[in-house]
Amino acid sequence: MPSFAKDPQLRRFLPWGFLLTGILILVVRGCSFTEFESGQHSYLFDRGGQKFPYLLYLPESYQPDRKLPLLVYLHGASLRGHRIERVKQYGPTRWVDNRKDFPMAVLSPQCFPEADWSDMTWVPHLIDYITAELGLDEDRIYLTGISLGGSGAWYFAARNPERFAAVAPLCGYGNPEDAEHLRDIPVWVFHGEKDRVVPLSASSRMVDAVRRAGGNITFTVLPNAGHSIVKEVYYQDQLYDWLLEQRR
Repeated sequence: MPSFAKDPQLRRFLPWGFLLTGILILVVRGCSFTEFESGQHSYLFDRGGQKFPYLLYLPESYQPDRKLPLLVYLHGASLRGHRIERVKQYGPTRWVDNRKDFPMAVLSPQCFPEADWSDMTWVPHLIDYITAELGLDEDRIYLTGISLGGSGAWYFAARNPERFAAVAPLCGYGNPEDAEHLRDIPVWVFHGEKDRVVPLSASSRMVDAVRRAGGNITFTVLPNAGHSIVKEVYYQDQLYDWLLEQRR
C-alpha cells in the first residue's frame, strides 16, 4: 500500500486536509466558550499561583449571549474551610442544587478557616472573572450573605458600590461609617427578632445609618425568628424576584 505522503494522487489533497483540520479546530474552539457546565459544580480560581475554591451554578438554558444575571452568595462562619461541597449545606446553594431553571447564575466562594470575608481580597477578582468569562450582565450583579456572610455583604458592597445592582445582608454586622458608600445601592436587610448570635441592633444601626445618608433600604424583621432565617428568606421566591427587578 503506498504511503499518503508519496502517492501523487493522495498528496494533492494534503493541503486541503490541513486546511480542513485547522478550520475544524477553530470551530470547536469557538463553540467551547467556557469550561463551565450547567448545574452547580465546584471549581478553583487561580490568582497569582494560589487556588481558591468556589461553587458555580448555571441553569440549563444558559447561553453567553443572554446576559444572565449573577447572584454572589457569602456563607456563614460554620461553613468556612477547604471543603467546598460543605457550602451546599444551606442558603441559595442548597436552593438551586437540584434546579434546572433558576433565572440567575449563582457564585459561591468559600471563606478560609478562622478568617472573615474582609480577608478574602480575591473575591472581587473572582466576580470580575466569572462575569467576563461567562458573558454575564454587568448591570445585574447581586450580593447576599448570611451571618458572617451578611457582614461580608455589607463590607464588599461598601467597597465596590459601582459593581452591584442590589445587596441583601442577612443578620450580619456592618460599619455605619460605610453608609455614604451604600446610599446608591438598593438594599434589603433581614434579621430575626430573637437572634441571640448577632443582635437585631447590628442591622438596625446599619439601616438607620443608610437611611440618614439618603439610601434606598428596606428592613424586614422576622417575628419570633432566631439567627437561622435561611428558610424564611433563601427558600422563598420573594427575595429573588426583588433582586431581578434591580439594575445598576
